[in-house]
Amino acid sequence: MAEETKTIFGIDWDKPVEVELKYLNEWPKNPRKITEKKFNELVEKIKRDGFWGTLLVDQDDTILSGHQRTKALKPLVS
Repeated sequence: MAEETKTIFGIDWDKPVEVELKYLNEWPKNPRKITEKKFNELVEKIKRDGFWGTLLVDQDDTILSGHQRTKALKPLVS
């Protein structure tokens, strides 16, 4: 039996795609905020443990989940 693919809005959710950070756009209505202290802790955690997990973006490369991790990664990769 063939494995079923989860395709919604033309996106195959079972196949992650790599996108350079510079091409990702912040969602302007993102309700989540982080304090400077927590942001610095996140940066240090990524430096110490590495980055794992995924960022969720739409077909226009707008971030839907992972705004703070994206912000924390940018200074580490530039």
